Amino acid sequence: MDSASGARKIISQREREILVLVAQGFTNIEIGERLSITRTTVRTHLENIFAKLCVCGRTEAVVKYFFAAESKKQIVPLRTVHTHKTAP
Repeated sequence: MDSASGARKIISQREREILVLVAQGFTNIEIGERLSITRTTVRTHLENIFAKLCVCGRTEAVVKYFFAAESKKQIVPLRTVHTHKTAP
């Protein structure tokens, strides 16, 4: 089992939500606002994701995570994150 597919199994639901928002281009502050958590908490989740995927940054994490999903035919739709904020 490669590190990407192994990490897919140990990444939490919240970490998946954050990866989806990162893939959509949101900043840590914007992700925190959408998920009602602090940007420090977002950063901590991202650091945990980077360690689990053995990557150094946001782009590499998104590519590795979603490539593993695609290679296993487990496509993760980008619109799976439910936020607490409503549109104006």
